[in-house]
Amino acid sequence: MEDVYEIVMPSYDGRGISNIPPTIARVFGSPYLNDKLPLSEDVVSPDLLDVRNVVLLMIDTLGYRRVVEAVRLRGALYRLFEKSGLGYLTSTFPATTATAVTTISTGRTPLEHGVVGYKLYLREYGMVVNMIRLSPAFMKQPNVLLDFGFNPEEATGHDTIYKALSDVGAETYVLLGEYYANSGLSHIANRGAEVRPYLTLADMLVNLRKILEAGGERKYIYAYWEGLDSVSHKRTPLSEENLAEMEMIATAIKALLLDRLDEKVAKETLLMITGDHGQSYVVRDNMVVANEDRELMDLLLIPPTGESRVSYLYPRECRAEEVEEYFNRKHPGKFLLLRSRDAVRMGLFGYGNPHPELTYRIGELIALPKPGYGLVYRYEKKEYEEERRGAHGGLTTDEQLVAFAVGRMSDF
Repeated sequence: MEDVYEIVMPSYDGRGISNIPPTIARVFGSPYLNDKLPLSEDVVSPDLLDVRNVVLLMIDTLGYRRVVEAVRLRGALYRLFEKSGLGYLTSTFPATTATAVTTISTGRTPLEHGVVGYKLYLREYGMVVNMIRLSPAFMKQPNVLLDFGFNPEEATGHDTIYKALSDVGAETYVLLGEYYANSGLSHIANRGAEVRPYLTLADMLVNLRKILEAGGERKYIYAYWEGLDSVSHKRTPLSEENLAEMEMIATAIKALLLDRLDEKVAKETLLMITGDHGQSYVVRDNMVVANEDRELMDLLLIPPTGESRVSYLYPRECRAEEVEEYFNRKHPGKFLLLRSRDAVRMGLFGYGNPHPELTYRIGELIALPKPGYGLVYRYEKKEYEEERRGAHGGLTTDEQLVAFAVGRMSDF
């Protein structure tokens, strides 16, 4: 595997974002997730956990290596992390929002919750589904599966941390942009929380501060900002625009939240800042578009699913070896193909009791493109027209490692 590209295995044993929810559960004295490891003590010192409130600020695509480059410029990001220090965690596999967010909300590994990609084949509905919109992949209308009887409360087979913390008397909040607040994924992931939509980053941070200062019970607040991901997809994760967005976010956090927060509240509130995944630069000419490749499609039962950087393949009966031969011949050295059952055995999806639909959702083969490459099936006209120059999902350093900072708000 090392001959293809440097592999970073996702951690589920104390150094991954999957270990954040068990840590939070322990802060609030909840028995939920006692079967899961919290973040290692050298990642989060135990003396930080004696707090009243916890805020998890999830910045989509806050990749570690890119943040390190920005911190060296000694601008706003440097000032934000100067006192807390800057570390890293690994993402989930795949390293994508739908999977990572479901892990953050349930505390369960991808193996257990079954939301293992952006577009998945759900055999119970006989279609490929956009897991954020919770609709057929070719439809723009959101939440269509709800009309077909899809039950978000049963989708993962697990409770959420929001429900668990509510059971021990904590208030739980989720701050999301208006588009995502009523998304299908939100129906799955945010059960038990009070979901508060926001309009802008400033709106989110001001409302976060108001919630903390409102008094009442102990609070857990999950706040998610998607702007950096959008910029990175369109402008590349290596662009000046990407850096400017990170600097803007850091400036806003300092000016609108940390500098204005009541001093007493700041001392009793733990802040974690991290990302759900990073991104890898993708060259458009290196993107294999399955729609345009009759030979590939003739080998498959359904189009590739998952992500452009992690594609689940469903070969026709007894043709898995032909699919492998096709990639070796037509795209030599550009893709690593794994048998899906081997990926499970390797622990890529984590550990625990597998979701009953997992094996049907990951196909028979998994295609992992080398850096700069991808594999997609385009469902909408706009997908042909738009140029995405950043992508994620895979096992490269840029995709797997996310920045992580933790401390009491008064210490930032």
